[in-house]
Amino acid sequence: MKNGLINIEDEEIKIQPHDPTQIHLYQIPVDYTPGVEPKKILKFLSEVLKPDDIPVFQEILGNLLYRDIRFHRGVMAYGSGRNGKSVAMDLIEAFLGQINCVSIPLHALQYDKFAVANLFGKLVNKCSELSPEELRHTEKIKALISGDPVSGEFKNKDRFEFRPKAKMIFCCNTLPEIKDLSYAFWERWILLDFPNKFEKDDPKTDPYIIKKITTPEELSGLLNWALVGLKRIIKKPASKLAQKMRAMLFKRAASK
Repeated sequence: MKNGLINIEDEEIKIQPHDPTQIHLYQIPVDYTPGVEPKKILKFLSEVLKPDDIPVFQEILGNLLYRDIRFHRGVMAYGSGRNGKSVAMDLIEAFLGQINCVSIPLHALQYDKFAVANLFGKLVNKCSELSPEELRHTEKIKALISGDPVSGEFKNKDRFEFRPKAKMIFCCNTLPEIKDLSYAFWERWILLDFPNKFEKDDPKTDPYIIKKITTPEELSGLLNWALVGLKRIIKKPASKLAQKMRAMLFKRAASK
């Protein structure tokens, strides 16, 4: 954070002042201000998510604050266009800071040999639109979500091995066609539904919403809110995330 450190020890979260003797690789552009609430953000979320999905989103944000890959979950945010997904992704980028984010399509991570290296040093990979085309091979995606060692390569540079820290978040209008229906693949995904569609003349459509929900005060409130989600998944990692994934997976498999 701009004014302190989030320290996780023995499943406890502690907020500590910066220590000039320590070097940290990540900083989010948000001040920690106890007691502040993200009222405008929560109103926005209540308009774009189902009530049961709001605590899921809270845990997703909390997981983004965790530096390492511990919970082995990626996110697929889905729903028809003009439903708030893009604003939610912009909110995440404002919260974590652009320097900590990257946008690499899922298909590129699978088939572009230079794509994976761009995950190095990032907290999140968020792709605005997931291609509906079929993914035939999912081994690399499993490895990236799990934080397994992977090989990366920048153009005209030597290959190197690293453990990616970036959490995976992808948006799509419909869930992609993926042949791998194994539990090992789908247990790694959280399915987040954006069910509402907002037309231009809808009174809830606000062209300035992203500015209103990314003020310093709102982002400080979002940090407090996300820390609650982080505490919840640290104490009970399966939590709402895995429960939702299983329900959606079985529903999807049964409909085929």
